[in-house]
Amino acid sequence: MKLTVTVNADKRYYMDEDTISNYSSFIDTLCRFNDIKIDLYNRLYDQSIPGSDPFNGETYDRFLKNKYKVNSYYTCSIRAAAAGVLSSQKELRSMYKAQAEEDIKARKNKIKEVSDLLDKKQHIKDSIRAYAKTGKWDKPYPKCVLKVSGGKAVIYNKEIPLDEYERKVEEAIRELKNRLKMLKRSLARKESKLKKLEELPPERILFGTKKFYSGKDNPDNPVGMDAWKEEFFLRRHHSMSLPGRHDSADCNFLVYLREDGLHVKCMDGKAAVFHGFRLSRYWVEYQALLRLGSKERKAVCYNFKREVDQDGREYIIPSVTMTMEKQDTNRGFADGCIAIDQNWDNITLSDISADGECLDHRTIPFHLEGKTSGQISCIIGDVMKQVGDYCELTGKCLVIEDIDTTRKRGGMRYGSRKGNRHASMFAYQKITACAYSQGFQKNFEVYEVDPAYTSQIAKVLYMRKMGCPIHEAASYTIGLKAMRLDHWLSPPELMIDLLPQKLQESENIWAQWKYIIRNLKGVRTHLFYGASPKKELSALKKPTMSSYAKALKDRDRLRNDVAYI
Repeated sequence: MKLTVTVNADKRYYMDEDTISNYSSFIDTLCRFNDIKIDLYNRLYDQSIPGSDPFNGETYDRFLKNKYKVNSYYTCSIRAAAAGVLSSQKELRSMYKAQAEEDIKARKNKIKEVSDLLDKKQHIKDSIRAYAKTGKWDKPYPKCVLKVSGGKAVIYNKEIPLDEYERKVEEAIRELKNRLKMLKRSLARKESKLKKLEELPPERILFGTKKFYSGKDNPDNPVGMDAWKEEFFLRRHHSMSLPGRHDSADCNFLVYLREDGLHVKCMDGKAAVFHGFRLSRYWVEYQALLRLGSKERKAVCYNFKREVDQDGREYIIPSVTMTMEKQDTNRGFADGCIAIDQNWDNITLSDISADGECLDHRTIPFHLEGKTSGQISCIIGDVMKQVGDYCELTGKCLVIEDIDTTRKRGGMRYGSRKGNRHASMFAYQKITACAYSQGFQKNFEVYEVDPAYTSQIAKVLYMRKMGCPIHEAASYTIGLKAMRLDHWLSPPELMIDLLPQKLQESENIWAQWKYIIRNLKGVRTHLFYGASPKKELSALKKPTMSSYAKALKDRDRLRNDVAYI
C-alpha cells in the first residue's frame, strides 16, 4: 500500500533564535526563488498565446541560467512550481465548469417549477372569470383542490370570499411573473459565465491575491502603505518547495539530512542548516526512506513556509512530502471486507464474510455542526480510528465510497436549507484521507467503489431483512458491490416480473435497478420495512412497477388517515 503524506517539523525555527545557520542566505534564496517563479509563470502563460515566444527560442532551463544564474536543480524546482500553478488553474477551471453546469441545471428546474405554478394560477384566474359569467365552476387543472360555490372559494374546508381570493391570485401571478423574469436573467448570466469558462483562457494569477492587492488604495486602510507593502511582499515570498530525485543518494539534490540537522543548499553556494530537525510524525519511516538502496529509493520533497506570529516574530516551518509503501498489507477480498457508508452525522460499518454474509453492522455517530475546521478534523480522525481498529482486529480490507461532491454542491442554490447544510458538512475528503492513513498504519488495504444505487438497493433488499436503518444496509450493499457478488444484489423476483420484457431478459442488473428506482421515486423509506404489496398487485390485470409504487403510497396514505381519525 502506498501513502503520500506531508508532515511538518516538530517545532518552529525563529529568526531571532540560534536554530538556523546562514539564515540570511536561506531568506535570500526563498525570495529569489519566488521572484523567478513569478517571472517564469508569466512567461509560461504567455507561451500559451499563439504566435508568442517569451523565451526567445531558448529552453526554460537555458533562459533561467542565463538571466538568474541558478543551477539546474533550482531551475527544475522553479519550473515545477510555476507549471504547477498553471496546472492547478486548469483543474480549477474544470471544477468551476462542472459547478456552473449543475447550477444552470438547478436554475432551469426552478424556472420550470415557477412556470408550472404560474400556469396553474393563470388557469385558476380564468376559471374564476368564467364562473362570474356563466355561474358554472370548471376545474382549472387536474388534482386542483379549489372549489367555488355561492360566490365563495373553498380550499380544504376553508371558505374565502371569491373576490378576495381572486385578488390574492392576481397578486400571486404578479409575484410569479417577476420571479420568473429574474430567474431567466440570472440563468442568462450564468450561461454567459459558463461560455466564458469554455472559450476564454484563465485569468493571469496575481501572486499575493487580487483581494489583498486591491486594498492598497483603500483610504480606510489602518496599517498604512509601508505596512501594506511589507505584508504584500511576505505574501508573494511565503513558501518554497524543492522536489526530490530518486537518483540522489539523499533523495534530493538540494536538501539532505545530517546529524547536526537539515541542510539546504542556497543559491549563493552556502548551506543553511536547520538544527535539531525532526518530523512530528513518521520520523522512523522518513529515516528508513533515506536509507533505501538505489533501486528502491524514492524522491522526497521539502517545503518551507515563512510566517509571522502575533508578536511580529518571523519563523520558518519546514515540512516533508514523501511516499511510503508497505508490502505486508492484506490485499483482496479472500477473507471478506469491512465496508462503510459515509453520512453527514455518522459512519455506518458492515463486516462481510468471503461468501457475502453480513457478520456485524453498527453505526458510529458524530456531530460536526458548529465546529471549526480543526475540530472537524479531530472528530473525523477519532471516528476513523475506530474503523481502523475494527479492520485491524478482523484482519480485513476496508471499502469506502468514491464520491465527487463538486457537482452536487454546485446545484444547491434552490435546495432546502437543511439539505444544503448537511451536504456542506459532508467531510468526504477528510474521511478518505483518514481511511488511507489508518490503512497504512494498521496494515490493511483501502478500496474505493462507486456508490451508485447502493442506498436504493439496500432500501429494497436488506433494510427489512436485516432489521436495520437504511445506512447500515447501504454499507452492506457497498461491500457486496466491491466484492462483485452481483447475485446478492439482483432485484427480487416480484419486481423482475414487473419490468418490461427487454429488461427481464437482460443480465445487466444495474439497468434493471435504474428502471426500478426511477419508478419508486416518491415512496418514503419507512414503507420498505413492511411486506411487499403482493395482494394489491394480484388484483390488477397487468401490474407494473408504477402500480407497485402506487400500492405502497396508498398504504402510507391509509395509515395516515387512520392516525388522523
